[in-house]
Amino acid sequence: MLDPEDALEAKLRLGVIASAILDHAHILSTDTSLLALSEAGSVLRGYADDFQRLAAAMEVLERRSVVRSIRS
Repeated sequence: MLDPEDALEAKLRLGVIASAILDHAHILSTDTSLLALSEAGSVLRGYADDFQRLAAAMEVLERRSVVRSIRS
């Protein structure tokens, strides 16, 4: 189980990574020279997959910190 403060710090760090992924996706999806590349779609899909995994990790952190709070 995680201390709620430790879980919050970990979620903050994951949020920073998620923000960077969104920035990269925004750049890729708004630059026509990048969109013209054949790999653009798979790169965007990869960003989406990474973002989904980060969100799932945040949910796990939340559940584990809540369980700890209940047990305390």
